[in-house]
Amino acid sequence: MTTPSATTGQQAADRIPVRIWSMNGNRDEVGVHFRDQDLRACGLQDGDRLLLDINGAVVRGDVCIDLKGPWLGTQKLKAEGWSHRRITDALRAVGVDNPSEHVALIVERNGLVLPATESHELQRRAAALAAAGVSSASAAGSTTPTKFERVVQEFARSPAVVAEVLRIAAGRCELCDCAAPFLRADGSPYLEVHHVRTLAEGGADTVDNAVALCPTCHRLLHHAGARDREAALSKLRERVTRLSPASV
Repeated sequence: MTTPSATTGQQAADRIPVRIWSMNGNRDEVGVHFRDQDLRACGLQDGDRLLLDINGAVVRGDVCIDLKGPWLGTQKLKAEGWSHRRITDALRAVGVDNPSEHVALIVERNGLVLPATESHELQRRAAALAAAGVSSASAAGSTTPTKFERVVQEFARSPAVVAEVLRIAAGRCELCDCAAPFLRADGSPYLEVHHVRTLAEGGADTVDNAVALCPTCHRLLHHAGARDREAALSKLRERVTRLSPASV
């Protein structure tokens, strides 16, 4: 696992803190508000059209600045079906409560889709565009993708732990029990070792906190929704008896 230790200018500009507040004192009507300094930091201004991912909620609107400060308005977008109610429903569907603060990922700005520099952001942006209805113009992509450099921090991992977990698995995924999907060049079955409690969460790099998974199950544990992920973890607890209580 890698975590960025330095943020490029573009990476900083594609996220913006947002505040979710009641509209007119009605808790059922929530609005998306910004801070002036955050708008300036992202180079945003009055009238900019945004598509945001807020903790999985896909919302769209125009930046509006009035006496109450900047917020995400929908007046100009009602013809497209992006009413204030649609934004409210999207937020509530993923449990974004009111009032609360979040960091929103800017997916599209004034019709321009922002590129992704990390795989999880690529998936988030693609999912948001699919939910919003991507246009053929924004799907054109780039014939000369931008290169970038990034400083990352990585955890030192024990090769002995990886070798032992793979030996125990004996070529079968410990979650779905399917055989490894292919063989490596050296003839060994290809499985990926996953820490059940991740190292970033303080998990140990030990055999009783690691499992061997096929690529599909590995991606499931990293990217599935909460319900599917918890179901997979429950299955691992039943199948893999060596896991320590601290790992599950």
